[in-house]
Amino acid sequence: MEGFLYIIKWWVAFPTSEYGGLVVLSAKDDEEAVQFLVNQSQEDKLGWHGATEPEAIMRIPLAVANADKLKLDATECGKPPKIIRKFIT
Repeated sequence: MEGFLYIIKWWVAFPTSEYGGLVVLSAKDDEEAVQFLVNQSQEDKLGWHGATEPEAIMRIPLAVANADKLKLDATECGKPPKIIRKFIT
């Protein structure tokens, strides 16, 4: 299974917040990346401070669409999707 390494920049703009960060995620496609991040957000595992859950969920598809993506081959792509690294302020 091929997939992508997503480098997702996360920012919650003022006045809601001034928090941001970076999430590096492996997933097979944008749809899987979005669904995985929505699930993580609903389970409060991302720690995206300053954004209410509906705000965070609305921002996820745009953040994934704007992410830097690197193609992975079958030996590099994990299944299921997983967060490789997370830095959130």
